[in-house]
Amino acid sequence: MVSPAKRGTSDLRLNRDILSLKIRKSGGFQMLPNKKLIAAVLVALGMLFSRAALATSVGGSGTITYVYVYGDGSVLVGGINFPSGQCQANDAFFIPGSNPNISKLLATVLAAKAAQMPIQVNADSTSGCWRPTIGTDTNTLIAIS
Repeated sequence: MVSPAKRGTSDLRLNRDILSLKIRKSGGFQMLPNKKLIAAVLVALGMLFSRAALATSVGGSGTITYVYVYGDGSVLVGGINFPSGQCQANDAFFIPGSNPNISKLLATVLAAKAAQMPIQVNADSTSGCWRPTIGTDTNTLIAIS
């Protein structure tokens, strides 16, 4: 067992089991018990990794009128009407170049553009006044009608 390190009125005691870490202050105040601390950490991690559940999706449809591919690999696809889109940015959707599925998504977009077939899109609504974005979760999709 490690001897306590004292700083002012606080001392830190480490037991053999790292999960039994306790922080004590003068007056007998004790931090959250281990089980509650672990539960709080798990809840925080769950919220962090559940972006998909917290994201607001918007649906749109239409026939593609333009496709812009930027130097960083990002793609902007126009001609799609998102009735619940934010501001005036409801006429297109965005695919980040960092999306690992960019090649499949771009192939779908270009096939629909070449055939002049309408598509349906479900994309993540973005904050501010920017176009809906295709993410990497199952809530976002591009479907040829």
